[in-house]
Amino acid sequence: MNKILIILLLIITYPVFSQTVDSIKPTRYFSSDQIVYELNNNYWLNLPANVKINNISLSSNIYLMFPLIGKYSNVSLAMGLGVGSGSVRSNSLPIDSAGITNFYVISDSIKYSHNKFVTTYLEVPLEIRFMTNPDHKNRSYKLTLGGKFGYLVGKHYKYSGYDFLSSTEVKVKIKFFSVKNLMPFRYGVYGRLGYGKFALSGFYALSTLFEANKGPEVVPLTFGLTIIIF
Repeated sequence: MNKILIILLLIITYPVFSQTVDSIKPTRYFSSDQIVYELNNNYWLNLPANVKINNISLSSNIYLMFPLIGKYSNVSLAMGLGVGSGSVRSNSLPIDSAGITNFYVISDSIKYSHNKFVTTYLEVPLEIRFMTNPDHKNRSYKLTLGGKFGYLVGKHYKYSGYDFLSSTEVKVKIKFFSVKNLMPFRYGVYGRLGYGKFALSGFYALSTLFEANKGPEVVPLTFGLTIIIF
């Protein structure tokens, strides 16, 4: 995610010079409200019994948005492309058995420092934007409602602590990528409410994390802060 953000910033701040008779004026590739960065906290709805999620389970998303209709009006339509990567820290691990994935709850007697489930999606958002002052977007109240579709491009689980299989105090570090039965895509609705470059945001998935009848019917939910970089 950091590499993607750096590349986008370099593209945006690199000026394109247009020659005129009187002067050379720098022009940016992108206008306001086109680079959107989100820092969210993740939750899962419909958790199985005894599965607990940590209070802090962060995700980081970045989108390049393109205005489609109403770029300079109070109501506009925009579409984009981006990457969303998030982790969920809990007291369980996804274990596959006979083609079905279930969460194995780690005993309270087992000490561990890291236990997180990470997914990364390539996403296409489509949103309707409402703003009070479209001519001065950095001094405008904004409401955004939209939906997005994501395709799963990365997944892994990382554990660091005492060996939970043998219940011994032998420290182990495990990172595995074969998390099975995840939905290959996700889709849902989201909203943002804010002023200028900052907004509160939320996303509710209309799809489950795992395929039907092949895993827990957990539903992703996120809340966080959005920063309009450009």
